[in-house]
Amino acid sequence: MSIRKTTVLFCLFVLHFISIAQTQYKPKSPSPFQVLYDLENEKLEYISKKLDSLTTHTVPKDAILIKHKGFYAAYSSTHKQPYWVSHIVPKDVLYGSYTRNDGFILDSLYLNTADSTDFWGSGYDRGHLAPAADFRWNKEAMRESFYYTNIATQNKDFNRGAWAKLETQVREFAIDADEIYVVTGVVLNQKLAQIPQGTYSVSIPKYFYKILYDLKQPKAIAFLMPNKNIIYDIDKYIVSVDSIESLTELDFLPILEDKIESKIEKEKDIYAWNPNHQKYTETLNKKDYGKGKLNAYQAQENIGKYCTICGKVASTKFVENNKTNPTYLNIDKAFPNQIFTVLIPQEIRSFLGYKPENTLQDKEICIFGKVTQYKGVPQITLNKKEDLKIIE
Repeated sequence: MSIRKTTVLFCLFVLHFISIAQTQYKPKSPSPFQVLYDLENEKLEYISKKLDSLTTHTVPKDAILIKHKGFYAAYSSTHKQPYWVSHIVPKDVLYGSYTRNDGFILDSLYLNTADSTDFWGSGYDRGHLAPAADFRWNKEAMRESFYYTNIATQNKDFNRGAWAKLETQVREFAIDADEIYVVTGVVLNQKLAQIPQGTYSVSIPKYFYKILYDLKQPKAIAFLMPNKNIIYDIDKYIVSVDSIESLTELDFLPILEDKIESKIEKEKDIYAWNPNHQKYTETLNKKDYGKGKLNAYQAQENIGKYCTICGKVASTKFVENNKTNPTYLNIDKAFPNQIFTVLIPQEIRSFLGYKPENTLQDKEICIFGKVTQYKGVPQITLNKKEDLKIIE
């Protein structure tokens, strides 16, 4: 065989081998799960970098600055909870499949925190400052939110009631905006009571605050709420960023130009965030119903007492569950913002002679009975039809 022919055959053999190798060892396309995982991580890295650029505010002397990808915290070594926690709420905050598992864990970046022994059986909740629901879009950020460096001592009714409503409102604001920078904190000082159990004497804050800054168009708003059961709308607790800074002696938006910072830190306009928002009013149903009769707001102050409560039926619901079949009347404020509820059991309903969910809607009524509480909302259970009067 000639050298030329041998060379040609060798070249053909090499090309054939390369062809087989390319076929057998062709890189696999990434799976859909891998693509989603990569996108989530890219988003978290983007959020983390933006968070780092924004979190330039004051860190108190006894605080440790802790930086995670999803949140930053200024953790008080004295009070065993954060002075503040900052995070970013993206526009697509509601999109995500990750859910909370309530697995509170120690933070590897700072282990000298409160723990489960400080809270179990204390009557207080382990309240998130950066809410877990704000991180549904990323598994790692969701897990980080359960570090004790993101947890403060909260009244359980406050945590599950007004505070939860405020957290939901912030997410709704984020949907209408682009991204919201949020600083959530507690007002800490040396005069606070402490939980008398556990590894540490964890302080019990009297006030919590939340500061919102719209990254798309410069505007800000803040909320200051007492750490107790709250029956009023969150509108009542709107304040300026300036007022929070005066109360805490901290500076929260120093990254802004002085002119812009000075302007937006004075703002407290809820309509700038939601033009369709129904504003809270102190004059809601202050009608004098006569001696010995209370309005719906006063019910909260009379838990455990027998009273006559009067007001306008704002919403109703008849629940046919083939068991108790209760009827609910919400007075002065409609569900889910109810401040006082009348519960009519099926056995009493049958004696009324009308369908209360239809007949009593928008009517003014008075109800007599013992004021109890269900999930933080005062209520009276109607025991006999004579205890319910329609005001003509």
